[in-house]
Amino acid sequence: MKKWLWVFAIIIAIFLMLYAFAYFFVIPKAAEAAIPYKWKNAVAGLKRNEYEIYLGKPSAHKNKDVWIVRNGNYTFLLTAAYNTDSIAENIQINYTFTNYLFHKEGIIQRNDE
Repeated sequence: MKKWLWVFAIIIAIFLMLYAFAYFFVIPKAAEAAIPYKWKNAVAGLKRNEYEIYLGKPSAHKNKDVWIVRNGNYTFLLTAAYNTDSIAENIQINYTFTNYLFHKEGIIQRNDE
């Protein structure tokens, strides 16, 4: 009976390691690879209208713009925070991965001027 207990414990440990590997390594690396192509070149220091021309129409908030793209189980948010002269001080890309087994949120890229 103890032999089956050890086998069961080893199987549970292997599944936990695989889950942790997917949660902490695979999901963030896949998110980096799945970023929309134009977003990879978005840097801080440009004017608000230059981002609108390059990235499209955002949902505007006070002193920041947000672009949202859904790609499979991923939802990406690019946030550009502006100063009083409408020049971007900060660009940040966040992702959310959701399926029936995992839910993970994280920051992929942050560009400060």
